[in-house]
Amino acid sequence: MIKNIKELKDALEEKINTCSKVFITPHIGPDCDAIGSAIALNIICNKLGKEAFIIIDDKREKMDNSVKMIIDELPDSINIITSIDALKFLDDDSLLVVVDTNKKDLIPFTYVEAFKNIVVIDHHKPGITSIETDASYIDINASSACEIMYQLMILFSIKLDHTKTLEEHHMPSNICNYLLSGIILDTSKLTKNVTARSMDVVAKLLKKGANMNYANDLFLDDFESDMRVSNLVSKTVWKMFNIGIAMNNEYPDTIYFKEDLAKVADWLIKYKATDASFALGYIEPGIVYISARSKGGVDVGEIMSQLGGGGNECSGAARIVSNDIKSLRLKLDDVIRPGYKLK
Repeated sequence: MIKNIKELKDALEEKINTCSKVFITPHIGPDCDAIGSAIALNIICNKLGKEAFIIIDDKREKMDNSVKMIIDELPDSINIITSIDALKFLDDDSLLVVVDTNKKDLIPFTYVEAFKNIVVIDHHKPGITSIETDASYIDINASSACEIMYQLMILFSIKLDHTKTLEEHHMPSNICNYLLSGIILDTSKLTKNVTARSMDVVAKLLKKGANMNYANDLFLDDFESDMRVSNLVSKTVWKMFNIGIAMNNEYPDTIYFKEDLAKVADWLIKYKATDASFALGYIEPGIVYISARSKGGVDVGEIMSQLGGGGNECSGAARIVSNDIKSLRLKLDDVIRPGYKLK
């Protein structure tokens, strides 16, 4: 286990320099924090003269709108491929770097054992399905993976505040905005899981050219999304200790975007009396997603870990293969009771 960011920098530099190529994988259904941190790592690899590939299997129509917007404006120096394509030219000297998750079942492929060198960079609590590697850096005090990646880029002496420098290194001109957007997303617009270090990183990103309006515009709701979110919020049932659980019992087979469920959980947690919120729905047939939020009094990361997911005290999620969402709803009740932890 890697203990601090300096050790992570040294370990990452050694592994990148000695590998043949680097494969970077965010979690399934990448959000702004996952894609932002993957892009930042790709830039680090390019600086070290190593070819890198970001693995994303999600179909475009299933991606968050914010992620689609970011991908559409990336330069050719950022290579995005599928896991099938990656398998074609993977070799014994390839390096896999997993960002914004540490769970084996949350990455888009099953051949993780094919990699002899693996680095994990994450801010979620480890669990029983965590990837086994000595080169694992998990900082549960970080607001996001993008916060960690900003620190890494500074340690690698990557300049982010000069447009000319960005162009010379074929870096996305909006890299600071991508990092800021990841932090904004994972902190619910800087309202939870924020530390002095988080705010310092945000301030430095703004000073280097990040624009808060750019980040906020990525998360603007369109009409259809707003209607889906409002409808699901109206289905909320309130449990003991002011816990809100939103699920569409009337039409349980409704398909949602993952971002819709996150917005519902964020919506419910904003109320003064709410201690924790959970939003459940299918994101595709046979796949249930649960998004969870807390003000800190309920460890929703621990609760989600009981369902195969994870997170931290303030934010968590689980992706579950199931055709019976109603049974999962009852199971959530069962794990909330022992998992409810007051500070």
